[in-house]
Amino acid sequence: MARKYLTLPLILPPLLLGILVSLRTNDYNLPAFLTAEGRRTHCYKGGVLTHAHATELARCFTVGKRSGLVLDVVYDGDVEGGGEEETVVIPGLWDGHGHVLQLGEMLGSVRLFGVGSVEETQSRLTAHLAAHPALGTRQNWLRGIGWDQQLLTDLPPGTPFPTAALLTHASPLLADKFIMLDRVDVHCVWVSPAVLALLTPDQQTTPPPGGTIPAPGVFCDNAMAAVEAVYPDLVPSRAKTLDWTERAAAALNKAGVVGVHDAGARAWAMEAWLWMESMGVLGVRINAMQECPVRNAFCPEVTGRYLRNWDQDSGNVMVASFGVKIFADGALGSYGAALKEPYTDNPGESGTMLASDGELEEVITRWYKEGYQVSTHCIGDRAAQVVVGVYARLLDRELGHPDPLPNSARRLRIEHAQIVAAAEQAAMKRLGILASVQPTHATSDSAYAEARLGGERTRERAYRLRGWTEGLPRGGRGPVLGSDFPVESWDPRMGIYAAVTRRDPYGGGEGEAWHPEETLTARQALEGFTAGVAYAGWSEGRAGQISPGSWADWVVLGYDETPGEPRVGPRFWEEGWAGDVRMLSVKETWVAGRKVYDAEEEERAEAGGSPGVMGWVQRVFAGSGI
Repeated sequence: MARKYLTLPLILPPLLLGILVSLRTNDYNLPAFLTAEGRRTHCYKGGVLTHAHATELARCFTVGKRSGLVLDVVYDGDVEGGGEEETVVIPGLWDGHGHVLQLGEMLGSVRLFGVGSVEETQSRLTAHLAAHPALGTRQNWLRGIGWDQQLLTDLPPGTPFPTAALLTHASPLLADKFIMLDRVDVHCVWVSPAVLALLTPDQQTTPPPGGTIPAPGVFCDNAMAAVEAVYPDLVPSRAKTLDWTERAAAALNKAGVVGVHDAGARAWAMEAWLWMESMGVLGVRINAMQECPVRNAFCPEVTGRYLRNWDQDSGNVMVASFGVKIFADGALGSYGAALKEPYTDNPGESGTMLASDGELEEVITRWYKEGYQVSTHCIGDRAAQVVVGVYARLLDRELGHPDPLPNSARRLRIEHAQIVAAAEQAAMKRLGILASVQPTHATSDSAYAEARLGGERTRERAYRLRGWTEGLPRGGRGPVLGSDFPVESWDPRMGIYAAVTRRDPYGGGEGEAWHPEETLTARQALEGFTAGVAYAGWSEGRAGQISPGSWADWVVLGYDETPGEPRVGPRFWEEGWAGDVRMLSVKETWVAGRKVYDAEEEERAEAGGSPGVMGWVQRVFAGSGI
């Protein structure tokens, strides 16, 4: 029998990949030519908005190939090369409040945003099941996100929420399937009869404190725990975690996002992300607000293993964590936001506190004394009253009003800050408590917010944006901007559009602006998605700007010009710019000096072809200096 040998072309790529991984992840005494920093200068004719200079645009900047840091910035001189005049560079965009794994999972599940009937819900589930016949089993549930009971026009009279029976009614294909659908705000789940049967009769009908069961098969806030306990992917496999992260990072990079403050990361997620960081395959930076295995618990023995600042190792890390996420109440759309006064359109309901006042005081205080940054979900004004009160007592007692702001050392945050009474707004500004706000929540909720709250309460307390920039003391900070993806679009262009116009970014933009007195300028909105997020995550000087010593994270922008119309250009932050932010095009996204998204390459890939093994090697080690 003739001997068969592996040919060099077959064995060389994996052999080279193994050697490079070993070199990258171990501290060997390598020859100087392998460890030298190396420099690469990037020039752009259209200019570079650095955020380190008040008005002037830079022309070029130099990046250390190994460090992934900006080494130098040039503001004058002629530029050779550097692309077309129609492109500009801005610092990499950050999302101040998102959910990385939920986004990755959603990208592979059924999207129900804007669906107007139970029938259409069933149709989308059936189509997805036909394409993925292995789903819907006890071990592999059919998942979806985005339903809103207010849009379902075929609900029976007197039925404000859908039910488990309605989900599979008259649909033999769905009858025995295990299905769990997240509401648009992810504060409720709608499940099928097969899932409902896994719960005890008491769990099906009796909500725990801090939870509601508005209809058979719909579980909100703390009541979701019973369903989560039988969900097979409550702790997903490492393979799924890596896959979801990869999907999410790719989608974020395509939108120009280089970093995320992940609002609720568990230990298994931290483990996966740190592994991806060590292998050089994590395309987006993550600052994690950690959660305990049990919500609103105190577990420093778990979270302490993953506390990391941005100075770890090389100083150009991809994963950090400074604190924890706490939940005070639910969401407005499902009547879960805790209000001081009853809902205008539901006078018997004032919302749901997910923990008692005393429990919140205790857990926040314990985390604070342990040295953690605390970020607390507060949508209703009752929740904000309780949490701001706890924060104020801690800051007043512990710091004694140092100049300039009591919160500058701890950076306590109110996540969402959607409905905040005047007294709490004033306290937050006085103390420097950070308002982490999502501009698209205002435009999305505008359809029902005034029905829930009434006109006066909406005007005085709700969905502030400009209000968080006014009346600040010396050193005060404006809002930290984000999206709360996948609840809203993860594309910052949508958030900037909503902030600047107070109009729905997902439609045509027609109609009156909703409370236009709360609009931001484009410059303020951009700063909210860059410098504002950087401050909230202790990465100022590193993130949100292009300057010597900062991370080499940037976005190349163009503008989709309308034929026959005057040229607009992509400098959307300039006063008098007459374009539509949604028409900005992301040409390239760079993280740590490595290109993680290229629109032209994506277009070529869609036309056919694959990067192959060496393409993956280049992706992993580009800019490493090896």
